Amino acid sequence: MSDNSLAGLVLTGGASTRLGQDKAVLPIDGERLVDRTVRLLGDVCAPVIEVGPGYSSLPFISEQPPSSGPLVALAAGIDVLRQQGFIGGAIVLAVDLPRLAPALLDWLVTYPGDNSVVPIVDDRAQTLCARYNASALDAVSALVKNGERSLQSLLNVISVNRASIDEWGEVVTPECFFDIDTPEDLDRSGYSGEQIFSE
Repeated sequence: MSDNSLAGLVLTGGASTRLGQDKAVLPIDGERLVDRTVRLLGDVCAPVIEVGPGYSSLPFISEQPPSSGPLVALAAGIDVLRQQGFIGGAIVLAVDLPRLAPALLDWLVTYPGDNSVVPIVDDRAQTLCARYNASALDAVSALVKNGERSLQSLLNVISVNRASIDEWGEVVTPECFFDIDTPEDLDRSGYSGEQIFSE
């Protein structure tokens, strides 16, 4: 499905310090994580922008300075959207979700109402697999200017639906939110064992 009222932002600029290698170009089941994420998000959102070094074929912007945290990265992506004249909300995804399911993205896009929606998994807000409405995106710049770097600070100042498993559990399992942070996570991910670098 497609819904042009929502843009997509893929965050690829994390430092990957615990993993020791770049998550975006890891081949999972024969496809780089960045390519899979971009493909799935492109099915439900337009435009889609990469925030990071430019691993994908998408237009991209790097937060400054690099690896400044997800809130700064989000602000950079929002600036590009607004410069393009896009004034709506966005689905925001980290690049390190190897089990992300199309059903979850469809659920985020079609979630009722105009509020932002952030799934809650094991009492943790999945801020990098979430939908943010236009007013939430517009609040990001001021937070960054005030020195904030965590997306949790955004949740503290916006109207947001914190969706429990009672809601998202109708379409996906908790494994859908599995992310790659450590070598142990990588072992569980379906990693094919061969590093692939972008050109």
